[in-house]
Amino acid sequence: MLDYAGINYAMFTGKTSPSKRNEALKTFKTHDDVRVLILSSVGGAGLNLHQAQFVIFVVSPLVHSVI
Repeated sequence: MLDYAGINYAMFTGKTSPSKRNEALKTFKTHDDVRVLILSSVGGAGLNLHQAQFVIFVVSPLVHSVI
């Protein structure tokens, strides 16, 4: 949906390597045209987003055993 709308974003999950995670965070922090950061709850442990204007947490477990 973001691609369709032409909105640039960075993304990582718990499966993303540490180097790719750092790259995504650097992109989000340094590129003014990247306004959205998508991450999983696992990928965001210890994350500091002081440069974000808004932070929206959406909790929607996909596995019933997590509920």
